[in-house]
Amino acid sequence: MVIRVKFKAQPGTQFVIRREAYRRITDALAAQGIHYAHRKVIVELPEQAQDSKPVDQQKILEAGAAAALAQQEEDDKKKAEGAGKSSLGMPGM
Repeated sequence: MVIRVKFKAQPGTQFVIRREAYRRITDALAAQGIHYAHRKVIVELPEQAQDSKPVDQQKILEAGAAAALAQQEEDDKKKAEGAGKSSLGMPGM
C-alpha cells in the first residue's frame, strides 16, 4: 500500500509537518486495526512428530539466509534505481 501526502509548508517546517502527518496516518490506521508490517522474518521449527520425517535444520537455515540475501539485493536495486532518478520536472517534487 502506498499513501501519498502533498502539502505546502514554510521553509524549514516541512519536517515537522511530515512527522505529524505520519503520526496521524499511523494513529488512524491503528484505530482501524491496521498495523505496519515489520521487516522481520521468524522461522519456527516444529517439534518433530514421531511419525514424520526428520527436519533438516541446516537446509531450513540455508533457505532463510538465501531469502534474506535476495531481499537485500532487491532493496539495494530499488535504492540504486531511486538514486538515479532526478526530481527535475516532476510535479510535487
